Amino acid sequence: MKGFSLEELREPKKLTGNRLKAYEYVKAEEKRTNKKWKLTKIRGKANRFLKFLDWSDEDQSTGTYIPAEAQTPDKTEGTVKGVSVVPIDASRYILKSTPFYKPIKNEHLIFDAHADSQVPLLLVGPKGTGKTLSIANWASKKKFCFIQYDCSEGTKEANLVGRYTMSSGGYTPFKLGIIPTIVECANQCGVAVLVLEEMNALTPAMQKQLNPLLDWRKGIFVEATGQYYKLKKGAKLIVFATMNPSSYGAAANDLNEDLMSRFAIWQWNYAPIAMEKKIINTKGIDPKTVKHIFNLAKESRAMARKEEIEYAISPRDIDLLCTQLRSYKKIKGLDALQTALEVIVLGKYEVASQKAQMKSRIESIFGTTMDIEPEEKEVTA
Repeated sequence: MKGFSLEELREPKKLTGNRLKAYEYVKAEEKRTNKKWKLTKIRGKANRFLKFLDWSDEDQSTGTYIPAEAQTPDKTEGTVKGVSVVPIDASRYILKSTPFYKPIKNEHLIFDAHADSQVPLLLVGPKGTGKTLSIANWASKKKFCFIQYDCSEGTKEANLVGRYTMSSGGYTPFKLGIIPTIVECANQCGVAVLVLEEMNALTPAMQKQLNPLLDWRKGIFVEATGQYYKLKKGAKLIVFATMNPSSYGAAANDLNEDLMSRFAIWQWNYAPIAMEKKIINTKGIDPKTVKHIFNLAKESRAMARKEEIEYAISPRDIDLLCTQLRSYKKIKGLDALQTALEVIVLGKYEVASQKAQMKSRIESIFGTTMDIEPEEKEVTA
């Protein structure tokens, strides 16, 4: 990449492509300051921005351009091999609290064992069974650094390894990705926890990026900074991942065998209804209604196993139903139970035949008719 010459900047009408973009960005910055900048200052800022734009064109996984008005320069940036690197403050990643979670299958003891062995653990189970919450709750009680990363088809090397960003001063500091960030957190705090949500959403190429973190190397080499981010002696990094069962049929990738071989795999399922009743807040709800709610969940899971419906009611759905029912009960003239069942349960079904089946089960279990017509009822808060 060839930088700007003063002659070019004196005749900006001849600029094209990234060179024109860089020039226009700097002139906009100049305008916001209400001061006239020297041409040498404009050239320096334009060259830095041009470097960022050219790098973006070469690598499709590049980072985010942050407008000048949205971010101020980070004065605490450090440098690695001459590259400005946005520093990591591990204290920001320590969980102070999480929603209530009650271990029902020795989860926290199992997690303690994996913290000791350093063997990564993959939790595979239905949605809403508390896979991620169980880990977060455990990490919160331990006061460990905690990062949860939501994997997707759109995850790029820049997300996992790092990328250049643009700050208001025209700087292009390097922002570390999830992998070196969690390593730095572990080195600063002594222990760190990484949860890779829906890990099978990663493309095979991105799955490969995880390998060096999960084996004896315990780190990753970041080419942009020329540095190897590796766990220090005595530091611990516990890596968890979550996945829904393959039967869900959602867009997902098979796990690479080399990635799968690095994980212990724990298959989860719905807890017995009797146990779910102990962990879900049903305060303020009539016991008979509570019994009906759990019976409906149980029947929906049986119907899902028979492939009569696609969506089974999870503990998360039951918790939402109870929460919203308590809230709807405050509205005068509203049938709170019917409305809660309509929006929390029936709203999950788009296929008419499946919705009709669930509507029939609700009417049978609750002894009610699910023909809600709120426009005919006068309700007040």
